[in-house]
Amino acid sequence: MKYRQQPDIPEGINTSHTHPLKEFAFLLTMGLGLVLALSLLIVFSIDWLAERVPYSLEQSMVSTLDQKFSERNAVDDYLQSIADKLKPAMGLPDEAQIRVHYVDDETVNAMTTLGGHIFVYRGLLKKLQSENAIAMLLAHEMAHVKFRHPIKGLGKGVVLSAVFSLIMGQASDVSAQVISRTGSLTLLKFSRDQEQASDELALKAVQQIYHHVNGAEDLFKNLQDKGNGRAEFLSSHPDTLKRIAYLQQLAKQQGWPVEGDRIRVPENIRRLVF
Repeated sequence: MKYRQQPDIPEGINTSHTHPLKEFAFLLTMGLGLVLALSLLIVFSIDWLAERVPYSLEQSMVSTLDQKFSERNAVDDYLQSIADKLKPAMGLPDEAQIRVHYVDDETVNAMTTLGGHIFVYRGLLKKLQSENAIAMLLAHEMAHVKFRHPIKGLGKGVVLSAVFSLIMGQASDVSAQVISRTGSLTLLKFSRDQEQASDELALKAVQQIYHHVNGAEDLFKNLQDKGNGRAEFLSSHPDTLKRIAYLQQLAKQQGWPVEGDRIRVPENIRRLVF
């Protein structure tokens, strides 16, 4: 029996001719593309679902807040009275409860949480010299409630975090950070759209209540950076000057009066806040 001679196997036959960095770049690009596609799908799905969550269920998720902030003072009541006046103009349904809380802290901020809870900090409130500006602030936060932005944001954050963990697995910290930041940028555009939609509805409500929009833009003018640090309230919002210009343009397009009386904050509230 004759045996054939073992052929010589060329060196490097199992070695890829593609540079490892190119392979890594390709895989990373594919991963980023997958995350972006999943992010967009999640965003639209959660937005659709959030619109159908009963307000009562949302309120039950944060029921402890009512107990925690049960003690109220004159500032709480003053802010609540403005919110109650704005609610019909906002088109909020009766089941959408709005509860405004005053926070005696120098932080320049205001925020909306689940269940229609709105928190206004003294650091922000004392910068607003008229009821008109305060109404614009509250109307903006109430618009977030109407558009279900808090629950949408919560849903997106939870699901996207799970998606990142599922895709990355045991991947390197650098790759995980790149993909996580890419997902955050995907949501940033939606956040700015939400802010603009809230500004539009808020300005409309202020016009209906006071029959003009004078003082509404003071909310943003008084918060521009003047060298003392950027206000937290504006830290994730669109550019302030562009925002003011947009509101001025909107008022002009709608034919809303831009001149009118600014209502002074009551003295008892000024003594407590200012």
